Amino acid sequence: MIRWPSLLVAGLLLLPPGVGGGAEPPSVVASIAPVHALVARVMAGAGVPRLLVPPAASPHSYALRPSDARALAEAALVVWVGPGLERRLARAIESLATGEELRLAEAPGLVRLPMRNGGHGGMDGARRGHAEVEEASARHGHGWRDDPHYWLDPVNARLWLGLIAEALGRVDPARAPLYEANAAKANRNIRALEEEIAARLAPLGGRPFVVLHDAYRYFEHRFGLEALAAVVPADDRPPGPARVAEVRRMMVERQVRCLLCVPGKGAALASRLAEATGARVVVLDPIGRGITPGPGLYPRLLRALAEGFAACLG
Repeated sequence: MIRWPSLLVAGLLLLPPGVGGGAEPPSVVASIAPVHALVARVMAGAGVPRLLVPPAASPHSYALRPSDARALAEAALVVWVGPGLERRLARAIESLATGEELRLAEAPGLVRLPMRNGGHGGMDGARRGHAEVEEASARHGHGWRDDPHYWLDPVNARLWLGLIAEALGRVDPARAPLYEANAAKANRNIRALEEEIAARLAPLGGRPFVVLHDAYRYFEHRFGLEALAAVVPADDRPPGPARVAEVRRMMVERQVRCLLCVPGKGAALASRLAEATGARVVVLDPIGRGITPGPGLYPRLLRALAEGFAACLG
């Protein structure tokens, strides 16, 4: 008599790792909270990725802990934006990660925007529109510096979902259909959210505002908003007195009543500009500080940005 259960168990034990219903899910590391949220959406029902950089920390300067180094070394897949954003992590990821690596900044078809006026901010920088996107894409890889906050355009996030599902399918073929289905569902949800935000912000197009840090440009571009200037460029270099005076003068002349800034940075400068111009200051976080990390962070982040823009411009 053939004992099928015993043969089935024996057969499953001979399967390679990552194949079979009882196999452990792959170890996955995601760099920042918005990327982690997208990876978590795709991995739903299979496993939970590890978040490398806490939302309250800066991806530009975060220093690895020993447990982070171990996680990178043991990961089957590391998902990060790229050295343009996670500057200090780039060398560690490249030297420690032994599994597959997915650099989202290198995704074909990614919507790319250059830093305003080559990284110095500018009063005309937000007015180049789609032509500037095409120019940035054409010059990518030839010394042109992208603004690295790609995830604030939901079109980019939806593109990344498919790439994340493909990468997970390569390291965990048995669950590839699950990853593909999760990515497709998340894509639909983000598309619906994009339409919801577009309808909410449409009446605010054309109202002038200034950003202290140049961190929201992809969100602005997607939803038809135009910052007149960024005081601090996307690479966080401090502005000189002449730059601050230029922006203050422009805010008075154009009667700008909205100043957006990121949390924990430039509070004193924002206060001085607000006092001199009468502008309302609204703090908006492009990473998701204050939002619990996980699959729900990305939609909550976009909604928080929409609410902040509406409060500042409304």
